[in-house]
Amino acid sequence: MLVMLLLSACVEVTEPDFVEVPDATVLDQKGALHREVWKTVYDYYYDPEFNGIDWVEVGRETSVSLKDTTDVESIYAVLKEMVGALNDRHTYILSPKDYSEFQTAEFVGVGLTTSHHDTMEDVDIVMRVAPGSSAESAGIEPGWLLLNGSVVLEQSIPLGSSEVFRFLDHYEQVREIKLEARKLPKTATQRESRVLESQILYLRFDFFEKGIAQWVSEELELHPQAEALIFDVRWNPGGYKSELTQIFNFILPENSNIGIGVTRKKQLNYEFTSPKYSKPASTMPIAVLVSPYSASSSEILAAVVKYHERGKVFGTGATAGEVLFSPGWELPAGGLLKIAARDYLTPAGDRLQDHGVEPDVKTQARSFFEFRRGLDPTIDAAVASLKSEIGMVADISKK
Repeated sequence: MLVMLLLSACVEVTEPDFVEVPDATVLDQKGALHREVWKTVYDYYYDPEFNGIDWVEVGRETSVSLKDTTDVESIYAVLKEMVGALNDRHTYILSPKDYSEFQTAEFVGVGLTTSHHDTMEDVDIVMRVAPGSSAESAGIEPGWLLLNGSVVLEQSIPLGSSEVFRFLDHYEQVREIKLEARKLPKTATQRESRVLESQILYLRFDFFEKGIAQWVSEELELHPQAEALIFDVRWNPGGYKSELTQIFNFILPENSNIGIGVTRKKQLNYEFTSPKYSKPASTMPIAVLVSPYSASSSEILAAVVKYHERGKVFGTGATAGEVLFSPGWELPAGGLLKIAARDYLTPAGDRLQDHGVEPDVKTQARSFFEFRRGLDPTIDAAVASLKSEIGMVADISKK
């Protein structure tokens, strides 16, 4: 089980086409706002069965609750209750206060990403430390053991509050460290680039944030000698689909099919294709590293690479199966509505939501021993496979 003491999200906002109340306050028009939010979900939510609930009845019930609201936040609390009835984490409402905080910092937390240690009860291993976090300031390193137990980790730590954590460091010393939850910048996600043996370029990025495609492009240009490419998205929950589309430009021929978007109105199905790019796409062999924590754009990357036979997918298990497209609508007074409006099918017509992408090569999870010594069976398996492909290409070129 993965626990992240680092909350992240990604919002792509559409052009506002919502509630027109130029001369009225939200309080005066709360009924109209409620109806428009309900109707927008009714019109755009991808599932015609509304996740098994009676959406009409939910609207009626929450409209009754709305009568007792006296301020903007209480109005939004009712709207959250209504949208929350769908029980879909891709569909939600941010109040003006929540949305304002989201826009100033994408992450709030102490900066630790941990994973449960299967052979030791109530012990987690530190997998990532976010740049700029109190965990980084305290000198905590990946590979330390967290001794508090997962119960503590799963509790929310409010902004500005602190908690004492117990660690076992690399020298087997127990250390008690107080960590404070901070607002962390959007650059808190991590990127890594290095050249492995046989001129294999390894790129790891933990979020499809704005600018990640440009970074990938720059790394490819900086390493023209690269013979193969590894994308490591094992800790990547997704992000901007526009960045993913740009990355496809670098590795797929022009107008390659990268999937099908499915809306509520089935006649509006459409294909996504990789757009024209000014430079020829790379033809070097590719490996994509995934895990059960790879979600959204990470899963699409793996599925499309597999479909076009550009490379193999390596990992300990299937990806998360979380690929719904959720556009956003800005609401009066500064709130935000997000709706799961489109499902995704692979170019082969396979649905990834709730299914994920199975690795071509299944690898063993890193043991405690391997992680603390910098060993990684999944990277090793990818390197061995790519070296074989590089050798095959070399042999063919000699003939």
